[in-house]
Amino acid sequence: MRARLTTDYRVACGTWKSSLLGMYRRLSVREREKEGRICAALRAMLLIAAGVSVLGPVPAHAADIPVAGAVYHVVRPDNSSWTYVDVVVGKGFAGRLPADVDAIEVAGPHGALPLVKSDFTYNPSSRDFWAALPGPPALGRYTFTVMVGDAIGSAMDTQSSLQAIPLPDTASLTPAKGATVTCRLPSFSWAAPALVQTTYYLLEIEDEDNGNVYRSGYVKDMFSVRLPADLLRDGQRYRWRLRLADGPDWVTLDNRSHSRWRRFTFRPVPQSCTYGYRMPDTIDDGWETSALSAERIDSAPITAMIRDILNGKFKDFHSVLLIKNGKLVLEEYFEGYTRNSKHKLASVTKSISSILTGIAIDKNLIPDAPHVGLHSVDYR
Repeated sequence: MRARLTTDYRVACGTWKSSLLGMYRRLSVREREKEGRICAALRAMLLIAAGVSVLGPVPAHAADIPVAGAVYHVVRPDNSSWTYVDVVVGKGFAGRLPADVDAIEVAGPHGALPLVKSDFTYNPSSRDFWAALPGPPALGRYTFTVMVGDAIGSAMDTQSSLQAIPLPDTASLTPAKGATVTCRLPSFSWAAPALVQTTYYLLEIEDEDNGNVYRSGYVKDMFSVRLPADLLRDGQRYRWRLRLADGPDWVTLDNRSHSRWRRFTFRPVPQSCTYGYRMPDTIDDGWETSALSAERIDSAPITAMIRDILNGKFKDFHSVLLIKNGKLVLEEYFEGYTRNSKHKLASVTKSISSILTGIAIDKNLIPDAPHVGLHSVDYR
């Protein structure tokens, strides 16, 4: 059965097309692209005829091409709902993209989606083919198939929920539309919308040619980002927007929304950066938060220090966190770093390792722990 299924799968949607396995004829690349929808329907019929669900196991030869796929619901700024589809071809594929791909097919809970290769836009930086269809996606499982000659790659994804993720109040978005940004470390911020679900935020910036300049990645409960120095060019115009999602990446999210693009001009002025203290956000990371004033800390030197970092007096700062009475009272990030950014720890690792080892010994988690002593070494 498995060998028969694999052969029929390739016949229906690979190099050949059949009329219910009655007559075969060779298809050119152009014909396969033109009749991709027919191939997808025939494949589904063959699988059903073999007693296998259309969304059942992927054929054995599906690993010929490394493929990842995702479908998700997007609410655009005009409140319209769309089905977005992403198909990424892995770096293990040695061919040329997008030219060598003969066909792309997507099947959902109700059958084949009306998409062929020419409906997809290819992004070379991420090896991603993406397309959009009006209306929300149906709940259920989806299969993605990429065909190159006789080789096939497949992937699956599940759309589990449908919801509209509200955007922050536009009045809270900084910089405002048409603004001129003068700080050498441009800051982008927004207020938290009234949400009940966990939300991940992504900041993206493009130049006037719609080229990607910066993308933060999705960060849970993130309400501001400071760009690295020298990322933007003096006198140039850019545009920025926010994406909000219910998952941390393009594969796991089910729902996404995004704000309208807002244009701004970057024109740095020396010593123009200002800073206003804000209590750290409370998230489910185990830290209790508090304000500087509540912990009897003078905010004036703290404010002056952060302002000097922004204006370049102190360089190479990526973050500053301050804890008092077991509470996080200051949390600031610079140079494009966020609370989710990975960072080299260097010698800090030794301190953390010794702390954890001490706790483990104290709780008898390390039986027969050897005695550790301090030794001085004469390097003369």
